[in-house]
Amino acid sequence: PVAIHELRGPAQPGEDRLETLFGAALAQFRQKQWAQAQQAFTAILAEFPGDTPSRLYLERCVQFMTSPVGADRSPPAEPRPCTPTW
Repeated sequence: PVAIHELRGPAQPGEDRLETLFGAALAQFRQKQWAQAQQAFTAILAEFPGDTPSRLYLERCVQFMTSPVGADRSPPAEPRPCTPTW
């Protein structure tokens, strides 16, 4: 795993709430609780309609509910970089 850090300016109104809600929804997603995560991301988008990460994870919840991820594997990771062969 790679740690990702976000540089942020002054806190915006509601930012702490969004961070808390997103963290809870992401925990459900990581536990493969697709329906609960879908509800959580939908609720986030109702309150914060411009939240792109929530929209992305909501789409993934729908995808995994229609094409389930097996218990023996995790959701797909980001694509690995390609190493060219010369």
